[in-house]
Amino acid sequence: MKNIILMGTSRAGKTSLAIELSKKLGYNVVSIDSLVYAFGEVYPELNINHSNRDGTSVKNLSKFLWAYIKNLVYFQNVNYVFEGAYFDINDIIKLNKNFIVILLIHGLNAQKIFENIKNNDTEKDWTKKKSNQELFEYCNNLENMDKFYETCCSDNILIYKTGKDRKKVFQKIIKQIKRIQQKD
Repeated sequence: MKNIILMGTSRAGKTSLAIELSKKLGYNVVSIDSLVYAFGEVYPELNINHSNRDGTSVKNLSKFLWAYIKNLVYFQNVNYVFEGAYFDINDIIKLNKNFIVILLIHGLNAQKIFENIKNNDTEKDWTKKKSNQELFEYCNNLENMDKFYETCCSDNILIYKTGKDRKKVFQKIIKQIKRIQQKD
């Protein structure tokens, strides 16, 4: 079985899908968000943290992720799904022959993304603490990131839009992964 890299924009469902893949297909979940928190606590001088959204966290963390993921190929009978938003797209394109690479995007305009987040937020979601204006500005950024990812991803990256009927999209992804695994 191939390992999975699950990347995409914030709040597109990466963690929820990773949990589904763990339950239904037996993958071990590696949360990149957890790695970001750990690096922030242990190595604050690297400036890897969730509040640093200017690209520095991605640049600084991607070197570690690249080496970490490459070295996990030695564990052949253990399968992982790596999920997070801190991947450097250029590194991922290099890995996509050995991994199933899935990109989740909202596929909606900023207003619809905003409505989805507001309708589905729970107290544990970091977006719950944002003002409507802050959240809407963030949703504009998410719409732009969706467009960026769509234009720069290679043919071997599976792109799914999760803004509408997410559960149905997840079922489609799981079926696709099963088909890919049967071919290998």
